[in-house]
Amino acid sequence: MKLYATKFRLAVFILAVCLVTMAGICCSAISGWQKAVRDANEETLRSNLVYMREAIRTYAIRRGELPQTLNDLDAGGSFRLPDPVTGRADWQVTIGEDPALVKGKRGIINVHSASTAISSQGTPYYTW
Repeated sequence: MKLYATKFRLAVFILAVCLVTMAGICCSAISGWQKAVRDANEETLRSNLVYMREAIRTYAIRRGELPQTLNDLDAGGSFRLPDPVTGRADWQVTIGEDPALVKGKRGIINVHSASTAISSQGTPYYTW
């Protein structure tokens, strides 16, 4: 009877050690997955910002004026890329004058993320 109890305690102990080890592995995998998702979202945000800023410059060169809304960049109005950080197309736009164009005409000169979250670099996304 003593031998059975000792084997049972040993089996329970080994099971507990295995469960704790598996929990640790799962936690590290989840944190690695979260970092990978965050890095992918940040890279997508950078690409979207470059794409939209280039579209603003192209619009200004072709039309001779700055766009008034982001929908002006696409005739069909389907230009609205989602912000990968917020998940919505809620970009912050900077309105101003382009010195290369006609003075007094204002429009969108820059675009930023609307997210107030902090990036992996330690800067708020809205400053990108």
